[in-house]
Amino acid sequence: VRIWNIFSFFIENLKYSINESDSFYKLIRFMWHSFLKLAIDIIPETKGQFHIFLKKYFMECKWYEVYNFLEFLYQNLPYSNEKFKESVNIVLEEELSGYRIIGNEVAQITDKKEIKEIEDAFLKTKENKLTAVYKHLDSALSKLSNKKQPDYRNSIKESISAVESISKIISANHKAKFGEALEIIEKNIGIHKALKKGFLAIYGYSSDAGGIRHAMTDELNPVYFEDAKFMLIACSALINYLIVKADKSGISFK
Repeated sequence: VRIWNIFSFFIENLKYSINESDSFYKLIRFMWHSFLKLAIDIIPETKGQFHIFLKKYFMECKWYEVYNFLEFLYQNLPYSNEKFKESVNIVLEEELSGYRIIGNEVAQITDKKEIKEIEDAFLKTKENKLTAVYKHLDSALSKLSNKKQPDYRNSIKESISAVESISKIISANHKAKFGEALEIIEKNIGIHKALKKGFLAIYGYSSDAGGIRHAMTDELNPVYFEDAKFMLIACSALINYLIVKADKSGISFK
């Protein structure tokens, strides 16, 4: 109910009109077609009718559909989506939910330090226009947080791909393998040998002969939520670290 109240508050700040240039109508039309997947010609004609319809859907839908609904709204609200995110996360925390809005997704991560690490990676890659790194992270989070069909194996692959991407950019060698890129980075910006060894160990988890990328079948090498979550957080932390070190060494990404 409290989540619904937040939705109602934000929607009240938009005016409903049949005029297709209206921001609220555009949101409703997109929601109707892309999220609810209903025929456009039966959209309610008034804000009140739409409100009643959507409340009924919200109160009766499956638990994971509520979170999918929140994701859709956060990604598509025409204004104040960060305020919406903040308000929703406060309620989720107070109601002891196991989910939070992180990045563009509702994910099963609640530790504030872990959330901050992931959010910082999104922010730093966006600020520095590291588009490829950002997209890999976003894909990793999306696959991890899919409530109906999570894809932990490919989430890990995307997390690792994000690290590979930032390493190649910093080393200025887009053909370098991860280990080779780290050697260049170690010389150019300086990273501790023990830390470098740890990075290679994490990378090896997914990339060696028995790793995620080379697993023969999912049954022989099962991957769980905690595995994908760890890799996303670890890779986010590594990306944040490398961006800061590169910046201190005078390397510009823009």
